Amino acid sequence: DPTVEVNGDEISNVGAGEDTCTITLSGLRSAKVDTIEITNIKYNIDSRVLLKGIKVKVKGNAFNQLGNEEVNDTDSGDAVATIYNATVVSETKTEAVMEVGSTTMVVNGEEITMDVAPYISNDRTFLPVRFVANAVGVSNENIVWDGATRKVTILKGDRVIQFTIGSNVMLINGAEITMDVAPEIASDRTMLPVRFVAQALGAAVSWDGATQQVTINVD
Repeated sequence: DPTVEVNGDEISNVGAGEDTCTITLSGLRSAKVDTIEITNIKYNIDSRVLLKGIKVKVKGNAFNQLGNEEVNDTDSGDAVATIYNATVVSETKTEAVMEVGSTTMVVNGEEITMDVAPYISNDRTFLPVRFVANAVGVSNENIVWDGATRKVTILKGDRVIQFTIGSNVMLINGAEITMDVAPEIASDRTMLPVRFVAQALGAAVSWDGATQQVTINVD
């Protein structure tokens, strides 16, 4: 059950149902209701819920009095207030923001320090492969470096993506994709052209030239 305060007084008789929460307004110091504050709301949802806002409507017989006669149906009448107080998002939804020259990456609002900063080479933005892959949901165990062949293999779901240092050919499940730049080594880290690797992993990439920021989005 959520916490409810009316006119600053906590209301103890609150009952939460499947899709409603009933607040019985009794024993108030004032007959006039100025504010109703509802906090600590928890939702129990499943994958059938649409990815959109959750809307709360406030209505009931306390708002539908005609003289001394009350409307007894608590569901009657139009809502006197409506507000979106939560948003349903995908469990895998991610936004990662990186800036050229900065070792700080912001993933869903949380700052993460990288050991090498993104840079621009041949008009393409290069980012450290491990951090890009982590940002789109790939664990370190699914990022494999083969020093003998200088090849990086990234596993995500049913996709196998492979890059070779110095080669502009990327393999996605064995199919060859030609890039206009090749992966390279910088500060002992494998650096990949961000747009190719992010899109290969199912992410969208945007570039802000004014701030020199790369944003990677996964829905």
